[in-house]
Amino acid sequence: MKGIKDLIKQEDNATVGIGTLIVFIAMILVAAIAATILINTSNSLQVQAQRTGSDTIGEVSVGVNILDICGQHTTRVINGTSYSRIHNMTILITPRAGSKEIDLSETLIIITDGTEEYVLRTNQTLPVFANSSDDGYVFSKTTQSHPQLSTVFDLPTGEFGIIVVKDPDNTCTEDMPGINRGDKVMLTINLSAHFNGISERTHIWGRIVPEEGAPGVFDFRTPSGLYDTIIDLM
Repeated sequence: MKGIKDLIKQEDNATVGIGTLIVFIAMILVAAIAATILINTSNSLQVQAQRTGSDTIGEVSVGVNILDICGQHTTRVINGTSYSRIHNMTILITPRAGSKEIDLSETLIIITDGTEEYVLRTNQTLPVFANSSDDGYVFSKTTQSHPQLSTVFDLPTGEFGIIVVKDPDNTCTEDMPGINRGDKVMLTINLSAHFNGISERTHIWGRIVPEEGAPGVFDFRTPSGLYDTIIDLM
């Protein structure tokens, strides 16, 4: 009888040992799965944090500085009506300090007079592009005198042109219109195609929005009388 009891006790101990082993193995498997999930999650969070940090740095450091805005007062006939207004406008810009290269082909100009609003882009194929002439002309007196510069103002609605003023490393080309540190370019707007030109006492505001980073904001009111040909607007 004693031998039978000892045998049953040994069998019970073996059963308890196997159960404990199964629980132990299960705990190891659960811990391994949990560790894998934690490692994958931490890696994903690290990648996301790096991406967020890079995007944040880009949004803070990248951007456009507006240095000057000028307009050309002329008289033009639009749809049979003569308008003595500011018909051409240039916005002189440069990248912010520490900014990465800005792709002007992906840059937008948003401009409004409170009644109409326009979104301007470069031409979908190639931007209308010119280098500043040797004698420094920007607003040419006649089309024949500086045809290349005249072209950047003779644009349809919704497009802006580019005049390169300073580009030491030749990064701003018609194929790749990018600007980086030290570069200065003029963005040209044909106001005849927008608002039929701008008259006196007109409030104009808008933004130059790069693909990444902070926009350049402009806000000005035209003078009470348009007496000069070239008018400093900002």
